Amino acid sequence: MKRPLRLYESQMLLLAKSCLICHRQHKVRSCDKCYSANYCSDHRRDFLIYHNPSCEKLLISLNYNITLVNCMSHLSNTFYLFPAKTRGTPSSMFDFIRLYSHFGDRKWAVRPLTTDLLSLFDYFDATYVTDPLTVYYGMQNVNLVHLLLSKPICVVDVISPIGENIEILLSWELFLHLLNDKVRRLHITFRSTEKTVETMESYRVNICSKCKSRKRVLTFRIYPMLYENYVFNTKYKRPRVIVGFHLRLSYLTEDCLTALQHQNCPLIFTTPSLITAKQLVTRINDVLGTDVRPLLIIKNNFDGLLSYMNFGIDSVCRRNNYLVIFKNLKDSNEPAQGCSRSCT
Repeated sequence: MKRPLRLYESQMLLLAKSCLICHRQHKVRSCDKCYSANYCSDHRRDFLIYHNPSCEKLLISLNYNITLVNCMSHLSNTFYLFPAKTRGTPSSMFDFIRLYSHFGDRKWAVRPLTTDLLSLFDYFDATYVTDPLTVYYGMQNVNLVHLLLSKPICVVDVISPIGENIEILLSWELFLHLLNDKVRRLHITFRSTEKTVETMESYRVNICSKCKSRKRVLTFRIYPMLYENYVFNTKYKRPRVIVGFHLRLSYLTEDCLTALQHQNCPLIFTTPSLITAKQLVTRINDVLGTDVRPLLIIKNNFDGLLSYMNFGIDSVCRRNNYLVIFKNLKDSNEPAQGCSRSCT
């Protein structure tokens, strides 16, 4: 096959029914609670020990996927007030949900905030906003937000493939809300691996009345090519920051990394685990033959909260679980901040 696999095709391979312990596919049974993991007759006891800690999380994920389509209309209109001075600045995704989904709810006044407070709608909300909040507060964490505010147009390049849920892109209006009024336009590019996307169409989003009154604009462009080819396209605009959400390491080829290096701007990567975060740093240095050190490797405060099975690492994780931030991909001797500053 000469094209990349589509999402459902990858899932057919990665989600094949097999024993969680030995990966045998013959005569296996599913967990009768979450239906998200399987075991064979030889490993029932081992399965229960290994799977039970994540079973409840995967059940939530199953219910989330079943009801996803019906909740998108709820999501797109939830956070138009953000950020509101009267509600304070969120320090984590839990805090964001408390301030903008449950403001004034006494149940959410307790400390510390725990997952038993979360409803299914809260998981929808967290998944909806994790990408823009991760990027903005990541830049804030390394004192680079000023780079987003220096010009009337802020360009963000997302180099990981765009998912099938296009409506979730509307959440990037929150990113526009966080930028000061000097920024009149937020333009975000996304990569597509689908052959159905043949041209780089630009989409203008119908934003909230507050943004319209300030004559602000939010636009997207989806480009059907590798990033190293896109930078030579006539429609290319130099980004203020480049982002890779759960990017496959195999995508970081020499051509791609060289193109990223030449942009000389901050790069933000998210990974499912600390191990994959470190592997990403190693991959970049091995391919470029450099000693590039990230400003930050950290547990992300604004992850998606919803747990899912990551078959690449055979473990349960969250979207945008770990955060890796580079000032650029030039050689650097600055030490990375460790993972001690983790989320609540």
